[in-house]
Amino acid sequence: MKNRLLTKAITGLSALGLLLVASCSQGPESFKGKTLTILSMSDEFKTNKVVEDFEAATGAKVDLQVVPNEQYLNKLKPLLKTGHNVPDIFVGEAGFVKQVVNLGMSEDLSKAPYNADTKDQYAYADQMGRDNEGVLRALTWQTTPGGLFYRRSIANAVFGTDDPDKIGAKFATWDDFLASGKVLASKGYFLLPNAGDLGNVFFAQKKVPYFDKTNHWQLDPIIKTFFDVAKKVRDGGMDAKLGAWSAPWMDGMNTKPGSAKIFSYLWPTWGLFFVMNGQKNSIGDWHVTETPGGWYWGGTWMNIYKKSPNKALAWAFIKMMTQDKDYIKKYALRTGDFNSDKVVDQEIVGNFDKGDPAGVLGGQNHYAFFLKSADKIDASGVSADDTVINGLVSNVLGDYLDGKIPSVDAAMAEITNRVKQQFPQATY
Repeated sequence: MKNRLLTKAITGLSALGLLLVASCSQGPESFKGKTLTILSMSDEFKTNKVVEDFEAATGAKVDLQVVPNEQYLNKLKPLLKTGHNVPDIFVGEAGFVKQVVNLGMSEDLSKAPYNADTKDQYAYADQMGRDNEGVLRALTWQTTPGGLFYRRSIANAVFGTDDPDKIGAKFATWDDFLASGKVLASKGYFLLPNAGDLGNVFFAQKKVPYFDKTNHWQLDPIIKTFFDVAKKVRDGGMDAKLGAWSAPWMDGMNTKPGSAKIFSYLWPTWGLFFVMNGQKNSIGDWHVTETPGGWYWGGTWMNIYKKSPNKALAWAFIKMMTQDKDYIKKYALRTGDFNSDKVVDQEIVGNFDKGDPAGVLGGQNHYAFFLKSADKIDASGVSADDTVINGLVSNVLGDYLDGKIPSVDAAMAEITNRVKQQFPQATY
């Protein structure tokens, strides 16, 4: 997020490198008439006016192509394999970014002519964009720490306060979490819409990747803790048993204060900006506090295709989003989105003392909360196949909660069995 334009070539660069340096050294007019292609999983670059800003600044046009998250790799990989119609910029979501940066098709952004500076980024944001050799292949403009978004009306009715610190103390450990859930259940409320929603918290807290460097299977003990906690939530009548993203699950967020029965939802930063801000009946009835341990959900890392004819233009876009502190600040103040640049975040946190732009959190400073949470994120347990295996784990959890698997140990064994079927080339 904070690179400067390069004005001097370095001896020994290839002819292509020299051209890139020269192009990056010129003003925005050098990009007039060019088109930058971006393959993304959402249209947020357009809806958040990033495309508009970039086109105005450079004179270039942006061709933003959107492919749903679950179809993204199936679209990207054949393009990279054939070399036809490959976008200048392609991305990787948190669940599979490690796979993307290890495809061998991304530029090294730490070297000239890019010389990306990540010293002010949150450690995990930098870590996620590196390949298995530690080479920086992708950059992100955002950081996505998560929290427990809870109903102020229910908190006041059950706990006598809606203060985030006081409510946070009641959910500080998993034992506290379950004890408070029991209190809510005894008063006729649900702690969560679904016990399985806890998965995003626990998946992000893994310290052990699913496969080690020799491709040997390993299951972090925290997955067993996840199943234990989820089972207690279900057996204690603490969840509404609503399928994630289903209409009833969404409706639970939009119920008016006084009629709501679901106390909390687990969301990262983007949940606030892209989901909760659309729940008009409950705007202002929410606060956010911490869950046990730091976690994140999602995030998007941008790569430059190593054979792109528009590398300088692609870098101009990524540079604007991740290196240009003035633009990062402008973008954050306009959208409320939480950046990966700690210096900018600390500089602008006071601008949100009256709350998020949509008023979802009833005046609570979301930036102050996310600042406190982001440094706790540890991405050491991330692996290339997280999206697939997390899905398998979630399916086993569903069977366990439905009584189809008799014990947590049997559930752990079933996870391994299903992973073996999906990844027979690994060792177990």
